[in-house]
Amino acid sequence: MCNEGSSIFNPTADNDSNNPTALPGGIFDLENPENPFADYNMVFVPYCTGDVHIGNREATYEVEASDGSNHHLPLRL
Repeated sequence: MCNEGSSIFNPTADNDSNNPTALPGGIFDLENPENPFADYNMVFVPYCTGDVHIGNREATYEVEASDGSNHHLPLRL
């Protein structure tokens, strides 16, 4: 579940950022000198269900490997 520390700080998804076939081209082709985004940073924003993005709080989760806090804040336009 999204509200359990083990699912937040110990994700189960694989990170294919070092797999050259995972990001085949376009704006993800960092070796292309014509790519205007080649020097940009990439950010992966994990989410649990993706159906509701609401809330306004900081939650502290305790897990065996590490403790930490997670901010649950929606986009404010």
